Amino acid sequence: MAPALAQCPGEDRSETGTCTVDGGFVCLQLLDSAGKPREFMPGKDWWDVTGQSAHKWDDRIRSNHGDSWCVCATCASEIVDLVGCQQMPIRCNATNMKDVFGIDLPIYASLETCLRTRCPEVQGDLRSWGLWEALAPTIDSGSGPSLSLVGAAELGLGATVVVAATAVLLRRFATHVRYHYQLLSGDSSDEEADLLLDSAKDTFLGPIKQVLSRSRAGCDLSPGHPCRDDGSPRRYLPRSGQEPESPVHGRDEHGWATG
Repeated sequence: MAPALAQCPGEDRSETGTCTVDGGFVCLQLLDSAGKPREFMPGKDWWDVTGQSAHKWDDRIRSNHGDSWCVCATCASEIVDLVGCQQMPIRCNATNMKDVFGIDLPIYASLETCLRTRCPEVQGDLRSWGLWEALAPTIDSGSGPSLSLVGAAELGLGATVVVAATAVLLRRFATHVRYHYQLLSGDSSDEEADLLLDSAKDTFLGPIKQVLSRSRAGCDLSPGHPCRDDGSPRRYLPRSGQEPESPVHGRDEHGWATG
């Protein structure tokens, strides 16, 4: 059993003082031993490097008799890229590893690598899963073997599959966080929640928008689909009879025009 999550000293937005917030948060020391903002780059503290200089809340952290804060995993990962893992004063025992690795946004990649390097609490069984793994549950095609949701999309089941896939993803996400998370209070001084939401929307909705776009264009999603690389439909060339009036360069093995 994993050890209980320690408090993040200085954090006051949750009842327990822990980083139990949906989406992935890291307990990071933002103040130095003298209680002053810690430098992450020469002459720049956390608020400077994250573009929040006008809204520093170091006084709030000090008033809570701490030096740390729960920062969003998105921000932390970007700062790892900027300053390097060794410059990140992470409180491992106060960072919910399953939170970060369980959601596994692509933008978390640098942070995940850093956590595996710095924190002994990160074990091999903390397996990341992403969007397409979330679509893995099978559905019955009605006329043959069961298909994964991804497979069904590839066979051209279209928007219905996308809706079902989205429902599965949201259900898994809700199940993952329901049992122990509490929302942080809405009076937070930082904009980290907005950054997290934006990255999540791009990650989760991007592939779904692509599928819907191809469906609207009249494109099948099966192998040899009638979509060009730009998403426009391709014309089918009959194997017998008259060819289309527009010039073509031939057909592929599925009968779709190659030009």
